[in-house]
Amino acid sequence: MFEQYVRNRITELRLHKGVSEYQMSLDLGHGKNYIRAITSGRTLPSLTELPYICEYLGVSVKDFFDDSAQNPVLVHELMLRAKKLDTEDLIAIINLMDRIKPFDKDN
Repeated sequence: MFEQYVRNRITELRLHKGVSEYQMSLDLGHGKNYIRAITSGRTLPSLTELPYICEYLGVSVKDFFDDSAQNPVLVHELMLRAKKLDTEDLIAIINLMDRIKPFDKDN
């Protein structure tokens, strides 16, 4: 089950990025069939390679395994930017988000 999740998640995020398996393999510095080997079930990425795949796809390793976010790439970008804000700006953004869609801690 874990293996299939990794394969499916790589495919999902790769398609969202709009890049082919071939191009992604080359961009990551591997042979042209590296990603295809992963998604077809012949292999899995090593633990040392997975962070590079996540970075390439625009998500953190944590976000890679969190499938609850509707758009993990944008959530990751939002978090990167939020980390640079001061308290006052963070509160303003939280208030704006609550105006758009009130936060429900149970969901």
